[in-house]
Amino acid sequence: MQAGLKAAPFSNIVTVVVDLQAMPAHGKDDFVTMFKGLTAYDAIKANVANVQTVVVKVNEPGKLKLSVALLCSDKASAGDLKDVTTKTLAEIKLKTKESKILANAEEQLKKMEELLKKVKKADEKTTKELEKAIGPLREMFNSARAMLNSIQVSAKGNEVTVSAEVEPAAAMETMSGWALMLGEIAAPPAKDPKSSPPPGK
Repeated sequence: MQAGLKAAPFSNIVTVVVDLQAMPAHGKDDFVTMFKGLTAYDAIKANVANVQTVVVKVNEPGKLKLSVALLCSDKASAGDLKDVTTKTLAEIKLKTKESKILANAEEQLKKMEELLKKVKKADEKTTKELEKAIGPLREMFNSARAMLNSIQVSAKGNEVTVSAEVEPAAAMETMSGWALMLGEIAAPPAKDPKSSPPPGK
């Protein structure tokens, strides 16, 4: 915990220090549940056991910079965690490209944008309504993808750092888009109700 506090200077806009060693087992499980749909889930869960402290920092040097420092028990554990984190990031990027749900949402957005072009000169009221609906959605998709592509993973000593940059004006849309993307690609697959045994069996 002391190491986490040292890694969290007061120069940041927001700083959160989490002592994972003091967290109960179910809390640690909740910490990694968001990645349950990824092939690296077991490796992520195993490596979290070697993380002592998590330090989340938010700063704004022109762009909003998000940084998560994972302080491990030793240098070797940090090296293993960096490898797992890098592989996890690569899988998230790949599944984002392959996601049918995200592709369908993108296709629907493009159709709305095409409709906007057609009615822009003919119907001012419809134009304003479409612009109001399309603008935030497009910003959400674009900024979330930009954030995903900006993520960097590094390791130094017993510390692994994951950082990303976000445009301050689009911070809310970015977080909403990121939550949508991660929820779609990393969540565990839904259970087929047909595969569940009848009650009482």
